[in-house]
Amino acid sequence: MNRKLLKRILVTSVIAVLGVSTSFAALVMERDEGLDTAPSVGMYRYQVPTELQGTYNSAGVANLTSSMEKEPNILSMNVAHVKGNPSES
Repeated sequence: MNRKLLKRILVTSVIAVLGVSTSFAALVMERDEGLDTAPSVGMYRYQVPTELQGTYNSAGVANLTSSMEKEPNILSMNVAHVKGNPSES
C-alpha cells in the first residue's frame, strides 16, 4: 500500500513540475523579443496513391530540407509512415 501511494505521489509531482516548466517556458518565450510567434504543432494524416509515392517522397524531402534551411525557428519536422502501409503518412 505504501509503495502504491508513493508511486502516485511521485507521478503527481512529476506532472506538476512539467506543467510549471511548460508554463515558465511559455512565459519566457512571450517576453523574448526575438520570437514573434508561439510554437505551433500541426499533425496531419493522409494517403498518397502508390503510383505517386516516388514524387511524394521527393517533394517531401525537398520541402523538409528547404524549411530547415530557410525557417530559423523550426525545431523539428517529422514524417512517419503508417506501419505496413508506406503510401499512408
